[in-house]
Order: sequence, then structure tokens, then C-alpha cells
Amino acid sequence: MSSIYLVRHGEYANPKNIIPARLPVELNDAGREQLAKVRGYLRDKNIAKIFSSPVWRCEQSAEILSDGSLEIEYDLRLAETLTVAQGDDFKGQWIKPFYEQVDKLGGESMLDVQNRMIDFWKSLDFASDKNYVVCTHGDPLQLLHYYMVGNKQLLTEETENDKNYQPKGSVHPVVVRSATDFDIEDFFLP
Repeated sequence: MSSIYLVRHGEYANPKNIIPARLPVELNDAGREQLAKVRGYLRDKNIAKIFSSPVWRCEQSAEILSDGSLEIEYDLRLAETLTVAQGDDFKGQWIKPFYEQVDKLGGESMLDVQNRMIDFWKSLDFASDKNYVVCTHGDPLQLLHYYMVGNKQLLTEETENDKNYQPKGSVHPVVVRSATDFDIEDFFLP
């Protein structure tokens, strides 16, 4: 049996209130502190490897979690949504800018993001009984969660208020027997 620790990157600096998507925004002090606490939580979990999105805020988060002692493997399937809205003014519109331009200008649909997250999930070696950390972003984590619990829904305007939408700098432990047989535990919130 394996345990997978799903980690959302920490808080980041966003003084211009843009949609960061895959831009290289920097973790702020609060985000670094969150990840240091998560590292403490993971210390006795016998982690074999960290898998991380190659987006800068996740790279920074994974490096903090590793503390130089764990292998980090960067995987593009864990990246934030590819969107033409990247860098735009946020304007309080949470979900629309990410996904509404896909048909006209390209980028990824929610289903595209969910499918790559499912592909990543199914690629993990659960038979090895090793424990892993997976460091990624809010929407990809939520779409993976929906798949895991058999919810056919995709993201909506209300998703961010969903009690299962993972907060920044937190851990969602999953005890895994196989890619389709697992128990999802409560969040660890530092």
C-alpha cells in the first residue's frame, strides 16, 4: 500500500493581481512558511520521491519540501492550465478567463487538464508500496479529485468554495491500494 501526498503550492506574490497560469511568479514569505510546515508534516512519511509541476511556484515548493534530501521529478502533466488568459488582469473572474477562449484561441479545456492528471495518476507505481509527494496547482488537483471520487462534474464558478478545493500550501493525503482503490484523508492545513 502506498500513500500519495497531494500538495498545492504555497501562497505567491501577485502584486498586479494577474492570472499567473504558468508564469514564473515567486512564492512569498507566507508561502515559504506554509511549505516549511508541510515539510515538517511529511518528515516521518518515508517519502520516496517528489513529483512536481515545472511551473516556478511548484518548483520552489518542491525544493522546500525536498530540503535537498529527496529526488524531485518535474512532469508537465502536473502543470497549471495552459490558457491564453495568462498574464491578464484577474478582475475577480475566477474561472471564465482560464477556459472560455479555448475554442477561439487555444489552450486547454477542463477535460484536457483532467485527462493529463488522470494519465499522471495512472502512471504512478502503486505496487511498489512507496510513498510519493505530488506538488501541483488548484484546478488540476480539483479535477483529479473529481475523477478519484467518481464525480462527473467539471469546475464551476462555485468550485473554489467547494470544501474539497485544496487551499494553497496544504496537503491532501491519499492511501492507495491501486489506481482505482484508495481512501482520501482530510487536508493537512499548516
